[in-house]
Order: sequence, then C-alpha cells, then structure tokens
Amino acid sequence: MKDYFNLYILSSRGGAVVNLGDEPQWIDKYRDELNSADIICLTPKNKNSGLPIVEIELGQDRKWIFYKTKIGRITTSNGIAEEKMLYNIGWRDNETFEVITVDPDGNIRLHRDANFADILSAISSKDKES
Repeated sequence: MKDYFNLYILSSRGGAVVNLGDEPQWIDKYRDELNSADIICLTPKNKNSGLPIVEIELGQDRKWIFYKTKIGRITTSNGIAEEKMLYNIGWRDNETFEVITVDPDGNIRLHRDANFADILSAISSKDKES
C-alpha cells in the first residue's frame, strides 16, 4: 500500500520522522518519542501533491492519536490496485478527544470520531487499572 504522508514526532528532547508504509512496527520503534511528543505532524511525502500539512500541538496532559482507515480500493485500467485511506491524527486526554481526518483528496475535517470513542474508553479503563 502506498502512503502519502510521513509522520513527524517533535519534542523538547528531539524528534523522529516515520516513513509511513515503509516502517512496520513503527509505533514500537518510536514509543519513547511518541510518549514525550509535544507536536505530531502529517507531512505529504510529495511536496507538490496539494495535500495539506496537519500539525497537532499536544498539551501537558494530552496524548497522541494516529490511525488510518481504509475506505476502498480502486483498480486502474492497467490492473494496478490502489487503496484509498483516511488519515486520522489528533489528541486525547482523560475526558475528551479531537481528531482531524485527511481525505484522499486533501480535504480535512475536525471532529470527535465516533469510531474512536470505544477505543478511548477501553484505554482510559486500562490506565485507571494500572
């Protein structure tokens, strides 16, 4: 699957660039950077693509959110299949979350993702148990 973005992770201690689609298990690899992140940013791999740069500033008690959602597959006339993805980036704290979704055409939306509510609830429950 072709990814159109890199994920930048920035903190006062440094940062990292995740080449989405080319780094399996990247969350484990960059866990320390993610846990200390002040800013996470989606940046188009192709600067001339017209896709937006989306930057999320994380406050003191906010934790990052990033996930992709496959919305379909298009097969071109020469038989090449291309998956279409939504890129979702945002933050959460113990009570709320906000997600910016980037559509394949570059449109962006800020919302509280209903699909994420159950995940957030499960994570919050685990955090309280620890």
